[in-house]
Amino acid sequence: KAQDLMKSKEQYVDKANREVKRMLDQAQDEAKRLRDQAQEESRRMLEKAQEDAKTIVSESETIQRAQRRSSEIIHQAEDRSRQLYQVANTYTEDALRRTEEAIQAALDEVRESRVRFRSASAEQMQVCQEKLKSDPTKQASED
Repeated sequence: KAQDLMKSKEQYVDKANREVKRMLDQAQDEAKRLRDQAQEESRRMLEKAQEDAKTIVSESETIQRAQRRSSEIIHQAEDRSRQLYQVANTYTEDALRRTEEAIQAALDEVRESRVRFRSASAEQMQVCQEKLKSDPTKQASED
């Protein structure tokens, strides 16, 4: 019975460890993908802003409008980049929190298994001791 509990505990812990690793890998992959996407979108927007600024005619009024528009586009690109970065960080934080909860649940299960194992082991030891006390001839023949 104790061996079955230990084997069950080990299987559960192994399964939990694999699940935690899978969840962590998935969270890290998703966070990297979101960061890469944010960087790429920011780069494209900045390139577009720079191209837009270069193609504007050099008249004074037009240049001023172009500079304002370029600044707006750059500002929008920076805002969007910050937003995407925050989303990626929030997602990663949430994934890590869920991973931490899964690990805690696995740890709680291991602790419960240990308590059950100790209880079963103590009961088994008590039964053996009672058998020895109740049948002194067995004890003498075993010595």
